[in-house]
Amino acid sequence: MASFVRRKFGDELLDRLVAPFVSGVYAGDPERLSLRAAFPTIHEFEAKHGSVLRGAIKSLPAKGTPRPGLLLVSRRNGSPAAGAQRRLGDRYKLKNCTGVTPRQDEREVMV
Repeated sequence: MASFVRRKFGDELLDRLVAPFVSGVYAGDPERLSLRAAFPTIHEFEAKHGSVLRGAIKSLPAKGTPRPGLLLVSRRNGSPAAGAQRRLGDRYKLKNCTGVTPRQDEREVMV
């Protein structure tokens, strides 16, 4: 991982951001940790597109493509499911305790 970060972003980013993050999250040494194992998406962007930024841009959904959203609810007035149903109104129906589905196109919106 360290050689990739050095080559693409420089020593300073490795020393100040990546190394502390990797040692905190993976309890590992970025010199010994595989980019493919720790960050497979970044590795894929680089392998397929030759650039992390180019890969990230190409992976974005097309304009107008519906994306799942996030709804936060509380237990203040009953169950989280009841709170979600009240906040979403008639546009959505409850699917299960972890998600709701819009009625028009059946996209899942996680709760």
